[in-house]
Amino acid sequence: MAIPWEEIIVTLDYAFQPIVNLHSGVCIGVESLLRNVDRAGFSSIGELFDAAYEDGYLHTLELHLREKAIRKFAILPSFHTLKLFFNVDTRVLEMPNYRPGNTVKILERYGLPPERIVFEISEMHRLISLDTVRKILEQYRSQGFQVAIDDYGTGFAGLQALYLCEPQYIKIPRFFIEGIVHDHRKRLFLSNVTAMSHTLGILVIGEGVETEEEFYACAEIGCDGVQGFLLGKPDVTVHHIVSLYPIVEVLHEKNRRKNPKTQKLIENHLEAIPPVSVHEPLETVCRVFRQSPQRTFIPVVGVHQEPLGVIWEYHLRNILYAPYGRDLLSNPSLHNTEKFLLRCPIFDIETPIDMLLSAFSLLDEVPCVLFTHEGKYLGLLDPQGLLKVIYEQRIRGFRDANPLTQLPGNQSIYEYLHQSLREEDTPFAYVYFDIDYFKSFNDRYGFRQGDRIILLLADLLKKTFLGQCFFLGHVGGDDFFLGVRLEPPAFSLGTLWHHVQEVLLSFSHHAASFYAPEDLERGYLIEKDRFGKTRKMPLLSATAVMVYRPPQVSSLTIDTLSEVVARLKKRAKTEGIRSLICIQEEKLACVSS
Repeated sequence: MAIPWEEIIVTLDYAFQPIVNLHSGVCIGVESLLRNVDRAGFSSIGELFDAAYEDGYLHTLELHLREKAIRKFAILPSFHTLKLFFNVDTRVLEMPNYRPGNTVKILERYGLPPERIVFEISEMHRLISLDTVRKILEQYRSQGFQVAIDDYGTGFAGLQALYLCEPQYIKIPRFFIEGIVHDHRKRLFLSNVTAMSHTLGILVIGEGVETEEEFYACAEIGCDGVQGFLLGKPDVTVHHIVSLYPIVEVLHEKNRRKNPKTQKLIENHLEAIPPVSVHEPLETVCRVFRQSPQRTFIPVVGVHQEPLGVIWEYHLRNILYAPYGRDLLSNPSLHNTEKFLLRCPIFDIETPIDMLLSAFSLLDEVPCVLFTHEGKYLGLLDPQGLLKVIYEQRIRGFRDANPLTQLPGNQSIYEYLHQSLREEDTPFAYVYFDIDYFKSFNDRYGFRQGDRIILLLADLLKKTFLGQCFFLGHVGGDDFFLGVRLEPPAFSLGTLWHHVQEVLLSFSHHAASFYAPEDLERGYLIEKDRFGKTRKMPLLSATAVMVYRPPQVSSLTIDTLSEVVARLKKRAKTEGIRSLICIQEEKLACVSS
């Protein structure tokens, strides 16, 4: 029975979901998501495209669907500043009627330039041939289209697709975003993927962002854009798409995790070299080089000032210095500036400086790192400038970091307390850890083993309290500080208290392995006090005291907090209590570990 494709096409529709700049809230574009598949008689989108593929109708179906999406996109009030992300089934390349150039004709009918379209290539489907796809994508790019790898990390191609397809974007699927707040492996994976993508000049979009915690996690790992229910749900109407999403600014203000010192440090070394448009003829670029002979490269931007890369004077020498160079510039084949474009690492100005280290891996091949603000070109750093920024940041960190654990020291702890106590609308908890009977252990086994015990507690704290809501510092010796932004239901006071107890128990368990068998079997150490009297000293354990600061409480200061903690620690030591928690100065619970 023949499939009524014309009726099916009429039934199908597209919903748009916004993709938003994570730093500014500016709408980057919309993803077109197919709807009414069930009304067309199919159980899933995959089944629809499989049927079209088997029927030899896939390319024709794709063209009809592209026109549907483009037609709806063209009626958006701000379409001229947005990009349309459109999923491509790579099997269209196998269709006998496949011909390139059809999408450009559709765009011409609606007055849209090709750079408004981003073709999404999903890793979820086996590519027919990476080499074939690469050639097709090169053809797309030569026409002005952009490319995104969708569902990155879930398919079979992985790094091979990233390397060969040379996308402008990669999209991290919901699988990796969900649970990232408490999943160290996901956070590590995405941090590395983001760093690698940025060094290749690729922007990263986190998909399926549904909670504030997931938004903050995406910010921490360095995503450039976000997409998900937190910003906006897919809708077949277009009225919900706006040019700016104020929720992003609200979230940043609420979180208050921006580091103006870091941003200022980058700005101090930034070179604001004027860029050229990718649509400028090559003759204009050559004229800039002639007028500025000291300049070896020029940044290139798109129609909305988004950085695309640089043009290196070295690559133009054969034209600039040829006997008939001016005549060569009149050759239409050399009019396309993009043919000489060199991709560079691209970072937002608010990117943590430590993440810039990844850019060094490419500085033998590219001349600079480009920086953006709200998605627009801001300036650049050459290798010397980048090195100065990283060096100055490291010097600042070394001045305060504890030399043994490399955790922030007292100055950083003070700054954290000063900032957090000002955030009266947000609940915080402050936890102080110290090791019991550490001096006895240190005297018996020496400083080296003592340092290992301190590192044991530091490592347990680092592994347990990982994420944006935590600040971990080393007060000194065997004392540690933990500050926690409590944001229920993702992380409640009860959950924090449970993790604190786990750390205390785990420390006691692991510390036992540092003792000699006879001391461990005896269950205590024997030492002599200064009067020569023999004493029995218990084995190592750890104590934690916590002060909970509820929201809308402004009476707690750094000085009063220190006094409360001192009293709690004294009581815990005196009464043999391993953990205490209080609300301000009122005790909430006493729990023995």
